[in-house]
Amino acid sequence: MNDIYQSLFTPLPLNNGVTLNNRFAMAPMLVFASNQDGTVSQDDLYYFALRNRVGQLLISGAMAVSEEGLGMPRAAGCI
Repeated sequence: MNDIYQSLFTPLPLNNGVTLNNRFAMAPMLVFASNQDGTVSQDDLYYFALRNRVGQLLISGAMAVSEEGLGMPRAAGCI
């Protein structure tokens, strides 16, 4: 591996006391794998579990805060 990328594999301490094992992060994305009512599905869990193997900082996409906010089928919500 090229030495210029070595810093990506070093721990990153956050101000809240959490330390990430590396500096890889997943930008927020909409997944459309939730259940029809916006609750978390097994597909959601699988999606994030796979990505957690590479980076520890996973930023979820938009989440509906009410049933009226579910704009598309299988969108995530925290209802």
